Amino acid sequence: MTGSGEFNRMRHLDVTMTADQGSGATGVSDVVVVLRNPAGATASSGTTDTTGVAEELTFTSIIVDADGSHAQDLNGYTVSSVAEVDYYWTSSSDNNADFRYVESGLTLTDNSGNAETVELVDEFDHRVCMYFLSTSYNQIDRCANGWSSTGSSRTFSNGLEEHGYYYGSVDGSDFTGDDVMIDAPSWFLDGGTYNWNGTKLVWTASLAFGDYSRMNPRYNEEVNVYMHDSAVIGMAVNDDGELSGVDFGYQYYSMNVDVNNTEFNGVSSIIASVGYGYYNEYELDYFNIRNSTITHYKGWSPLNNAINVQDMCMRIYGGEGNIIENNTFNDCAVGIELLRSPYYWSHNSYEIGADNITIQDNVFEDGGEISDIRFYPNANVEGAMVLNNVLNNTGGDDSAISAWDGTIEELTISGNTIRGFSEDGIYLNDIKGFEVSGNDITGPGSDSAGIYANGGYGDVMDNTIVDSDTGILMSEASQPVGTTTDLCEISGNYGYGDTCTFNFAGNGSTLVIDIETDSWGYEISLEITKPDGTKDSWSTYTFGSNTAYNPLTTYTDAGSYTIAVSDSWGDGGITLNAYYTSAVSGITGPV
Repeated sequence: MTGSGEFNRMRHLDVTMTADQGSGATGVSDVVVVLRNPAGATASSGTTDTTGVAEELTFTSIIVDADGSHAQDLNGYTVSSVAEVDYYWTSSSDNNADFRYVESGLTLTDNSGNAETVELVDEFDHRVCMYFLSTSYNQIDRCANGWSSTGSSRTFSNGLEEHGYYYGSVDGSDFTGDDVMIDAPSWFLDGGTYNWNGTKLVWTASLAFGDYSRMNPRYNEEVNVYMHDSAVIGMAVNDDGELSGVDFGYQYYSMNVDVNNTEFNGVSSIIASVGYGYYNEYELDYFNIRNSTITHYKGWSPLNNAINVQDMCMRIYGGEGNIIENNTFNDCAVGIELLRSPYYWSHNSYEIGADNITIQDNVFEDGGEISDIRFYPNANVEGAMVLNNVLNNTGGDDSAISAWDGTIEELTISGNTIRGFSEDGIYLNDIKGFEVSGNDITGPGSDSAGIYANGGYGDVMDNTIVDSDTGILMSEASQPVGTTTDLCEISGNYGYGDTCTFNFAGNGSTLVIDIETDSWGYEISLEITKPDGTKDSWSTYTFGSNTAYNPLTTYTDAGSYTIAVSDSWGDGGITLNAYYTSAVSGITGPV
């Protein structure tokens, strides 16, 4: 092996799943079996046959690459399964709900003939179910006896409490310290505070069209979730018997989350979002995840110059001052993605990005095919801190840390250890006021840059860069700007129109008018009255949708300006900023 590829030596494992139903342990058919490696990543999955055997699960025993042969650590593998052993409801006195779960260690060797027998013993305390049957869903079973599983619950004779999938079925402390089976592809969480400390949540259902399940917080009420010393485990499969992921949260509605020392195994995305600005409780008050392990359900699925959002282990759509600290991310094509609120046009501009977020002391393993940490275009993030992380990138198509446009300001990237990237260790595009300092970067050799800053301005200092044919590349860097003064902002739900009037002093500066449109940009019209009384105007159907015009126009004449914005539908939808930056003397080059 002399090139950049690798050879994996695979071994087979047969697992027999059994359960005692009163006459000794016997094989259980048609149950999902998941084999996970010591890091928690999915190695293989399968389904048991009529005798209870899941055949030929695979694991890697040796990796061969250009550096030689590398025996893999086979200690710490686990096998997991969920089974419906007995389930019916005839009446409140004649029923049973025997659903069992197991996660067991096993012994593997680098030989043929690996086999294990695992007994399902532990029963769930709670189950969330849906009464529908549909080809659009994959689940173990619907609610027994056609129970209308909306906002209610019932208790079986063996003690299991069953909850409907819709708002109101679960109280805040119902699941504290318990084992919970989520057998509904969509689960709607009502407003309130949920104490899931010490709770194990096991997902066994998914949406067939997307290969994931989804937890939806209430759209117009505050939802708070606390998870300390807990676990989220994905065990659902798609139509092909392959493992599906868990979306913990929903990108269009806010859910406050405080997580510590918790395992997320088999997730697609953990999601934070600033919700729809026209509803109550749209704010994201806190989203803090510490000392936890986040493992993707399958790893990257390559697309043509794109990535599925379910391949991003964490997506953060706005918020203020949140902390992602001391976590381990496994097998994530993107570990952390930062974006603006999907309802950005319904908010003030200062609300829409993940401002002053701290991402520190995290480890990223076996992923990063796109980026380990990525600030997406139009993210509108100010004051982010990316500190002291270890990024063991797998040589993806992008950069280990990337920030993509001028809406990202005052970004600090310091003290990180970056290894294994194929393009750039750190890539910054038109970022204003960055600091890149004290990073330890090891590249792949040729065709790479340790640090690449394209446009923008900031400081690059005290970094160590090894094995990159370009250490630091700065292209089209701009000079630092002077003090920026805001004169007018129009955003949010302003109905059919809004105006602002202000005085611009001039003094050698330039008045800048920036706008960003929503999904109905054609509804917007705009008129600017200048100091001499003449007007510049833009009619409806001028602007594109979801488009930034930065700048739309500029002026240098001093005097009074009036900006009038109209919306033909009457629901607002533009974010407009008028500002100027005090003039500064030029600089001669990098210093």
